[in-house]
Amino acid sequence: MRALIEISGEQKGMARAEVESVIEMLDLSGTATGIGERYLLFEDADRGISELGGRLGLSHRIMEVLWNGSGVDDLLKEDGRSLDIARTIGDGPFYIRVKLGDGSTAVQRSDIIEHLGEMVDAPDSAERPATVIRVFEEDGLWLCRVVSEIGRKDARDRRVGNRPFFAPISIEPKYVRAMLNLARVREGGSILDPFCGTGGVLIEGASMGMSTYGIDILDQMVEGARTNLAHFGLEGEVARGDAGSVREVFPTIGEGGLDAVVTDPPYGRATTVGGETTSDLIERAVSGFSPLLKPEGRVVMVLPDLALAHSVNGYKLVESHPLRVHRSLTRNFCIFERR
Repeated sequence: MRALIEISGEQKGMARAEVESVIEMLDLSGTATGIGERYLLFEDADRGISELGGRLGLSHRIMEVLWNGSGVDDLLKEDGRSLDIARTIGDGPFYIRVKLGDGSTAVQRSDIIEHLGEMVDAPDSAERPATVIRVFEEDGLWLCRVVSEIGRKDARDRRVGNRPFFAPISIEPKYVRAMLNLARVREGGSILDPFCGTGGVLIEGASMGMSTYGIDILDQMVEGARTNLAHFGLEGEVARGDAGSVREVFPTIGEGGLDAVVTDPPYGRATTVGGETTSDLIERAVSGFSPLLKPEGRVVMVLPDLALAHSVNGYKLVESHPLRVHRSLTRNFCIFERR
């Protein structure tokens, strides 16, 4: 099918990379073409693409393209046979949402809704529709059926401020989920966060069906991460220890037992590194987890300065995505693979 994925406008490069990583990981067919700044078009997408809605963090929805053309006039010339809206909607309640660009009129919007509605013998309902049809302008006019809404409400429920234990420097769930997807870990895979803090990576990983392991040097962080996991009804292994001593802390993880490492190391004035430089701390952590990481396993790490990438010894930086947090902090979401 022809599919469109609407990505987040907050970090478009990272959002696109997340989609492409998951598609490659799940062996789904389709090559993305950018439509405007917010949409990715897959001309011959695998039907399994609809399942991405349960994984993606930086996208809004997945849609099946029913028609696209140059504008409203072209759509109003189409009839029910060419659009096949009746078959798409069936006999269940439906809702048509029209969003046109600058220069459009309320009359055009009403004309579209009336024109499409006349082709369907089913009740319309904005409250509990079985099918949602979206019409919008983006490098032309698009008529789509919503296949999957991304579970943004679940991510909002797990936001930092909604956890029993949190720190203001924690990364929001949608970005953590994107990190896990960029790590290309399947459901049932295993991940490590050697600087787990309040457990944000563990929470998202566990909610995606992964086995999660977290280490932190501070007792209050370990207990807080455990409390947060339990609060959301999730399981994960959390232990106090040094980031460079993974094998001692988790002796049950054998060589090559980890699918990925996903982490946000401590840095800046609001964190504790015990007098050690961030660079040295990262180097020790990498030397500790490398023997446990599968040869093809990725390391996804947040760095305040790309110069720190040299501290990830034995790995090459394959891509990075900057996100400005405030004047003195930019988070660089970095993806590493073994050299």
